[in-house]
Amino acid sequence: MRRNAAQIIAAMEERKQQEKFVAKLVEDFSFSSLEQIADTVSRAFQVPLCLISFRQGQKQCIQASAGVPKEIREVALDFAPCKFVYAAEAAQVMLQPQQQMGEEYKSVISALGVQFYAGVPLRLQNAVIGTLCIMDTKPRTFTRQEQEMLSSFGGWVESELDLRANMELQRVTKDELYELTAKYEHVIQHVQEVIFQIDQEGNWTFLNPSWTALTGFLPEESLEKSFVAFVHPDYHEEVTLDFRSVLQGEIDMYHKEIKGLHKNGDTIWVKVSSQRFRNAKGEMIGIAGTLTDISERRRIEQIKQEELDLARRVQQVVLSDPIRNEKVQVEALYMASEQLSGDMYFWCRIDEHRYGIMVLDVMGHGVPAALISMSIRSLLRGMVKRLAEPIQVMEELNRQLNVLYPSEDAHFMSYATGIYVLVDTKQQRIEYVNAGHPAGYLLRETGELVPMTKGCMPLGIMPDLPAEKGTISYSGEAKLLLYTDGLLELISPEAGAKLNKEDVLDWVSRSPEEQEELVAQKRIKQHAYDDICIITAVLSGTGLRKAEWRKEDGVD
Repeated sequence: MRRNAAQIIAAMEERKQQEKFVAKLVEDFSFSSLEQIADTVSRAFQVPLCLISFRQGQKQCIQASAGVPKEIREVALDFAPCKFVYAAEAAQVMLQPQQQMGEEYKSVISALGVQFYAGVPLRLQNAVIGTLCIMDTKPRTFTRQEQEMLSSFGGWVESELDLRANMELQRVTKDELYELTAKYEHVIQHVQEVIFQIDQEGNWTFLNPSWTALTGFLPEESLEKSFVAFVHPDYHEEVTLDFRSVLQGEIDMYHKEIKGLHKNGDTIWVKVSSQRFRNAKGEMIGIAGTLTDISERRRIEQIKQEELDLARRVQQVVLSDPIRNEKVQVEALYMASEQLSGDMYFWCRIDEHRYGIMVLDVMGHGVPAALISMSIRSLLRGMVKRLAEPIQVMEELNRQLNVLYPSEDAHFMSYATGIYVLVDTKQQRIEYVNAGHPAGYLLRETGELVPMTKGCMPLGIMPDLPAEKGTISYSGEAKLLLYTDGLLELISPEAGAKLNKEDVLDWVSRSPEEQEELVAQKRIKQHAYDDICIITAVLSGTGLRKAEWRKEDGVD
């Protein structure tokens, strides 16, 4: 039905009055309650960004937020994903904001690195006046249950808006106010997290019943006592300084995991989330926040840490000891990006004048890669001693990987790159196979640098492994360098980086201790923390007396 001019003018005037009302409401609105809601929503969905904002003309004004820099208080509506919520007057989810917004994505949203958006409308008197939205800096899914949960949080904001609006218009009755207060009082009394308030002297002024479940103390026996008395002594100095920093506004939102004390003397772990608290007049009167019991999570983490420490020690124990004799000197540096590594090295003396040396890099990092590398390590000594010849060793290792981790099993499919080198000191010759690994290098006494690139595809991908063997001769003293790709990332972050002659000379001239110090410096400087394994070998080196090297050459 078409509207006449009078109806259109009346609608425009109503919209104008509504915008004036929203502007006044936003201007007078206390930030603390909305900030607490934004923080709660951020933690509930485990997202870094949450915004509560209102529309004023063609601007989106941010009234409260979690994770958004304080200097960002408004965004042009055309460049805000919330415009789709206003347009549809309904909840909107964008799994790929950059594609869905196109050029309009290149704004504050782009600067924040947003890759997921979900928002719901905020209504006042049946009109959409703002949005509650969450954003993530990594892709994620969003279930129907999560959408309903976000809408429920939107209802919480709308309840606050309704209350403020009714108070502004002097239409709130005592019954309505009591009902709303009782509703949130029920939430406070039954929520699992401890909700607290501390005055400016650091004494508890409010604790909900969950305090007893966490600490064993009743709220009434704890109130008006210093919060520090309930903190483990190890954290007294730290939390006292933090309390002052929050109180003075040096820390806006405070989050920390600390140890506390239970009434029975046990230690408990809690996560503290808090900020400064103001009264209705806007006067700062203390700190308010929540305490979450994380004792069980910390206990499990401690058990896992101890297990990882044991696994790391086992992984390092099985690595080959250095070989030092008059013909060959072999040693290595091994540094994991995490506690466990998929990188591995192995060597052994096969007979009077032959040595097998291998470096492997299993796909991935951490526990899965370490388990696979350990299962391979258990096979190597017998395999190298029995087969010796590079192609045969690599074919057998490939066969074993395909048996242990078949390609049709997607949960356990894995592959490894590596180089196996057979050193013959009598013939002064090395034979090798490179299985999709960064090139190793032999540096001849003449200064010639020979790359080791011949070989085959990575191990564990295909049952059959067509391989080509490389052969390099040497005379006098030669130096061998094998490594995993973590070394390349330290030298150059660019893909396809290779070592040059100066790089090889630098690394083979350093002891493992000197290599470790250099790696540590480069990791900090370049923020590169991949697994690193470096093998250096000197062939026909300076030599030791025969009586000495017989004890050190690694012969079983």
